[in-house]
Amino acid sequence: MLGIVFDVRGSEPSQHAGGSGQALTRTRPGRGVCNKSVEMLLVGNSPIEDATRVAGILSDVAPNVKSIDSWNEITFRLSDEAYQMRAKWKTVQEWIGTFASIREEERSWKSVDESSQPVV
Repeated sequence: MLGIVFDVRGSEPSQHAGGSGQALTRTRPGRGVCNKSVEMLLVGNSPIEDATRVAGILSDVAPNVKSIDSWNEITFRLSDEAYQMRAKWKTVQEWIGTFASIREEERSWKSVDESSQPVV
């Protein structure tokens, strides 16, 4: 379990790729940092805009997350904003596993391709 509150609104690809928006497609979003032991993520009242993008990044950094707890209804009395944020974090939770599986398949294909290359 990992608990962290952060703001993931308005992040541009260039901010995650060392200044080059195109570099994001060539490097891992987590730049190789990966924690497979985190299965539950507590994000409190972390604001979020692009749930799919956040799921893509988290699927690289914490691919085994199964549950995300956010915007607790007792604490925040579920304002309109809280409902929207909870829905977006629910979307992140739903997509992390799918994205992580796709990444794993791609890595296995790459390793098979690299090992089957003829030696010249």
